[in-house]
Amino acid sequence: MFAYNPTENDQSGRIIAQGMMGAAQTNAQTMGQLGQDIGGALASIGGMVGNVSQANAQADSAFDAINAIGQMYPGMKKISSALEGMDPRTRRLASMSILDNLGAISQLGIAGMNNQTRMAGQQIQQNAPLAQQNIKNANTLAEEGASFDGTLLPTFGNR
Repeated sequence: MFAYNPTENDQSGRIIAQGMMGAAQTNAQTMGQLGQDIGGALASIGGMVGNVSQANAQADSAFDAINAIGQMYPGMKKISSALEGMDPRTRRLASMSILDNLGAISQLGIAGMNNQTRMAGQQIQQNAPLAQQNIKNANTLAEEGASFDGTLLPTFGNR
């Protein structure tokens, strides 16, 4: 008799199985890449949010610095008062711009104070002769016995 020795002539199952395995592998790789892409996008968004938060914190610190400087210099007080009335985004942008240019702004402030001091000095020099004459007049009146309000002081006995 013949021995049972089956042979496999139909390869369709194996071909279908290989196609399914390849599709599953491609699907898994695509899902993995998609997960990495989504993770990268989320990390990027998180970084942007962090950068915006950091920029906002820096701008708020710039505004606080301008307020502190405003306590010392009247010109900066006007600027800080103007910034307080702005919406937060505009205030942050303006504060950063002002703080970035603080060197030039301080030079303008110093030049203004120098000009005021020079003008005050000129005014003092112009008024000095008048002030000296007023002092002489006050001394003369005091010697004659007049008080500073123009009335005569009482005299007792001889002078």
